[in-house]
Amino acid sequence: MRTVRGITALFAGAALGAGLVAAPAQAAVTNDTTRANTLTAMHGEAFANASYLAYGAEAGRNGHDDIAALYAATADTELNEHFTEEAVLIDFVGTDVANLRTSIAGEWHEATVVYPGYARQARRDR
Repeated sequence: MRTVRGITALFAGAALGAGLVAAPAQAAVTNDTTRANTLTAMHGEAFANASYLAYGAEAGRNGHDDIAALYAATADTELNEHFTEEAVLIDFVGTDVANLRTSIAGEWHEATVVYPGYARQARRDR
């Protein structure tokens, strides 16, 4: 679990520090369905990024530096190309104030609703 937290923190830090590229000349996607589909795709890119970082770390621990490097490069592409380009399409990043509010609300929801609910279910499942 500690590794998952570390990877999540790494991804969040990378996403925040990625400095999403400037929006292209075209207008951002405004259709609700297309925006929802893009957010779903972004979740997949983010999960792939975190997964590849974890796989690469394991490969590195096993002495397979070439495989670890391949995973690292692929993780970088998932975040810094795929995720970032999709984010630009839907104007995912807002003002600093809006971004902070969204981040705080998301973390609060995880800490007070999501994970306590998962813990209750896990205890029931033993």
